[in-house]
Amino acid sequence: MENLLCIKGKIIGKGKPLVCVPVMESSKEEILRETRRLEEAHTEMIEWRVDAFENVESPNAIREILNEMKHIIKESILVLSLIHISEPTRH
Repeated sequence: MENLLCIKGKIIGKGKPLVCVPVMESSKEEILRETRRLEEAHTEMIEWRVDAFENVESPNAIREILNEMKHIIKESILVLSLIHISEPTRH
């Protein structure tokens, strides 16, 4: 049995892989500007790397951006990532 996920008409887990572009800006204005640019460019998936946001520790600030993003992103899939490195990288 295949594990497929369909979001906004895009199938994840079968066929051609989708392109996911990260948003790594630090300020609210920069994040929203980059999100608009990627949506206008018909990016398949937009990954907001919340850990790059200057107010990463403020749930209300994150919520404000997400509320604005939902009005910007119509066709792209939004992926939200918060990467926390709790131990040193091993080489």
